[in-house]
Amino acid sequence: MSTLTRVLILVGCSGSGKSTFVARLQAALRETASALVVCSADTYPGLYTRVQTQAAMSRWEGDPIDAPARFATKIDPSKLGDAHADCFRRFILACQATDDFANREATPGIDPCDFIVCDNTNSTPAEIAPYIQAARAFDLEPEIVVLHSDDHDPARLASRNVHGCPEPAIRGQQERIRDLLDNWPPFWPTPASASTFDAHDDPPSVV
Repeated sequence: MSTLTRVLILVGCSGSGKSTFVARLQAALRETASALVVCSADTYPGLYTRVQTQAAMSRWEGDPIDAPARFATKIDPSKLGDAHADCFRRFILACQATDDFANREATPGIDPCDFIVCDNTNSTPAEIAPYIQAARAFDLEPEIVVLHSDDHDPARLASRNVHGCPEPAIRGQQERIRDLLDNWPPFWPTPASASTFDAHDDPPSVV
């Protein structure tokens, strides 16, 4: 395994394809036996639950194959803070494991990896800055991978995102991401489109 770890910080609204991007990356890395750590607030236990709703029930016509359509995804806002704190903690541990491996040490319970991915919306400077700073603290230069969705109808994005994020919230995410990219700090890594990302590139050097 290479000691050169690539850190990817995803930027994209709900339904933009972040989960699909990660799945394709995982598939590509299987060919080279590369290790991948994905840090996402969405995986925090209890943050999302599947609930039966009247609106979801109306889409079900009795066919057992369509039975999951009777359920919708509900988020517990009270757990959002803990979810993001846990995500950041796991990101720090992954970066630390890479640093320790380079120094021939070991982080208990964490294995070094070839890729560390922050899979959150990251639509504001306050959300993305801690991850950039944390990666650089461990001599890892992060790459910003943007999943563009400006040309997509928010209603379409709302219908295909797996966590039930509503259309008005997605419109807000799109606006915040546009503002983020329009006012991108010059001392941050230059954002790249997911369509041009190559898993086989060498990691960038620390600035």
